[in-house]
Amino acid sequence: MTAKDKRRIMKMKTRKNLFILVGIVAFAACAPPVLADYSDLMLSLDPVAYWRFNDPSSAEGATAADSSTGGTHSGIYHNGVTLITSDLPGPGSGGSAASFDGVDDWISDISDAGFPAGSAARSMALWIKYEPPHPNWYGVLLAYGTPTGGNEYTSLRMPASDSWSATGSVAITTYGGSVGTDSINDGEWHFVVFTTTNNSIHNVYMDGLFVRNQSLGPYTILTGQAKISDPNETYMGQVDEIALFDTALTDGQILSLYNEMASDPVTLVNLDIKPGNDRNPVNPKSKGKLPVVLFGGEELDVSTIDLETVLLNGVPLAEKNNGKPFASLKDKNGDGFDDLVMRFALGDLGIEAGMDELLISGSFLDGGDFEGSDIISIVGGGDANGDGVVSADDYASIQANFGSANDTGILGDADGDGVISANDYASVQSNFGNRAGMGSVPVPEPATLSLLVIGGLVVLRRRQTLYK
Repeated sequence: MTAKDKRRIMKMKTRKNLFILVGIVAFAACAPPVLADYSDLMLSLDPVAYWRFNDPSSAEGATAADSSTGGTHSGIYHNGVTLITSDLPGPGSGGSAASFDGVDDWISDISDAGFPAGSAARSMALWIKYEPPHPNWYGVLLAYGTPTGGNEYTSLRMPASDSWSATGSVAITTYGGSVGTDSINDGEWHFVVFTTTNNSIHNVYMDGLFVRNQSLGPYTILTGQAKISDPNETYMGQVDEIALFDTALTDGQILSLYNEMASDPVTLVNLDIKPGNDRNPVNPKSKGKLPVVLFGGEELDVSTIDLETVLLNGVPLAEKNNGKPFASLKDKNGDGFDDLVMRFALGDLGIEAGMDELLISGSFLDGGDFEGSDIISIVGGGDANGDGVVSADDYASIQANFGSANDTGILGDADGDGVISANDYASVQSNFGNRAGMGSVPVPEPATLSLLVIGGLVVLRRRQTLYK
C-alpha cells in the first residue's frame, strides 16, 4: 500500500453513545449474506451482554443464553417465542434468529448487573426485520431501567403517526424525547446501532452508516432486571445478534460489524473539512457554505458518486443559484487523481456543543455505499481556539489571528461573528472559566485584558502595513 493509498483511509473517531430499551417498527423478509466470523468480531469488542438466539429450544421456561464472555445475562423464554432457521441475516448468525408474534412473546429474568447506568457510555447493536402491520403502538426490543419520568426507555415505534420518531423505525426513547432510524419497511434485515458517550447526545446508525444524532436525557437507573420484548408492549418481528456494550462503539467498529455480515460492504473514504486547516474551526451561527473535499485515488473514482445521495451530517449539498449542487471535480492534493470538492450550508448541519466531528455518507452510481468523517472545532461563546475550554489560551488564539475573517468559522473568533477583533477579547473575558474542566479559574484583570487588546491591534496594524 502506497503512502497515497494510506491517506485514503478514513479518520474514524469515537462518537457518543447510549440506550436502554429498544423497540422496533417495520421490516420484512430479505437477508444479506454473513461471514461466519461475525460473532468473533463482536466478542472481540467485549459486549456486556450478547444474545445470539442459537439456543437448543425456546419452549416455555427454556434459557435464552448470553454469549458474552461473562455469560451472566441469560433470560427465560415465554409464551412461544420461535427460533427460525431460514431467511437469516446470514451464516454468521449461527443458525437461528428469534421471532416474536406481537401477542405475548417475551424473554424475562435478565439480570442488569453490570449494565451501563447513570451517565455512563454505552452502545446497543442488533439485526432486525419487521413484518407490518404491528399490533401495538410500539413494541419493546431490549429494555432496562424504569420507564417513568427521569429514566431511559428505548423502544420500537409502530404508530400510524408519531411525534417522537418516524413510523416504521427503530428508536431509542427517553421520557424527554426520542431519536431513531428512518422508516425502513422494505422487507430486509437491517443492522441498527445506538451509541452515546455521556447519555446526552445519542447517535443512530443503520447498516453501518451514521443516520443522525440528538441531545436527549435523562440518566438510567438500574432496577435489577432487563427484558427482551414485553407481554404488554410486545414486539412483532424477527431479531438476531443483540449486543449491549458499556463503551461507545466507534464509527469504524460499527462499519466493520456491518461489513462482516453484509453482501454490500460500505467503502471508507477520506474526508477533509475546510481543506488546509487541521483544526477545522466552525461557527454554528454561520450562514455561509462549508467547504469539504472527498479525496479520490487509485481505488476510488469520485466521479462515480451519486451527488443526490451525498449527505454531510444528514444534510444534502448546498445549491447554486442555478439549482445545481455545489460540487466539482479537481485534483486538490496534486496526486494525479480527481477529488470531489463540495459545499454545504453550515447553518443546516445541526452543529451543537459537544460535537467533535462530521460524517459524510452516500452511494455510488453503480451501487454500494460510502462513509467518511473528519474532526471539527466549534468556535464562539468565548472559545476562540475551539478546544472546548475558555482559558488564557483563547487570548493567544485571538492575538495570533487578529484582523482575519471567515464567516464559516476561524480560530480566534471567540464571539462567532466571523471577524477577529477586540470584541473577541471581551467574549473570552465574559465566558472565562465557564466551560467543563476549567474549575475555578480567575477572570483576568481588566488591565491584563487591555494589554492583550493593544497587542492584537499592534498585530493588525503590522499586517495592514505589510500588505499596503
